[in-house]
Amino acid sequence: RFTYEEAQEVIETGKGDHADVIKLLQSIASIWREERFQKGAINFEAPEVQFVLDKDGVPLDIIPKVQKEANWLIEEYMLRANTSVARALDVYTKKKLIPAGVYRDHDVPDMAKLEQFRDSALKLGGHKLKKIDKPEQAAKILNDFLGS
Repeated sequence: RFTYEEAQEVIETGKGDHADVIKLLQSIASIWREERFQKGAINFEAPEVQFVLDKDGVPLDIIPKVQKEANWLIEEYMLRANTSVARALDVYTKKKLIPAGVYRDHDVPDMAKLEQFRDSALKLGGHKLKKIDKPEQAAKILNDFLGS
């Protein structure tokens, strides 16, 4: 078991307990992350904060919580686990091995709304796409605009 900070130190230095395994897991997660964004995933990463409290629980300070490779590593494996469970539930439900599974499913984006988004992006960010043919293009515009 590692804290995020301990895992991050291993990623950055290549030294420590299980360094070879952590580096391998991190390189696989990096590939998966890149593939997700190439397929149109949107990076919703927003700044998080951490409160510094005194012994009585009174806030003393607020500091930004920085997301690093160790956080992204865990995120990618959690996404893979969730996707695998959803697929298994789908198979088991279709085969009538279980009565039902509950999970979230995203609809295909409305292309007219994506065109409205493109028009707004043209005004705000200077993107020059004449038409959005697939959701991945809208995700790229948004990620570019957000600086992801």
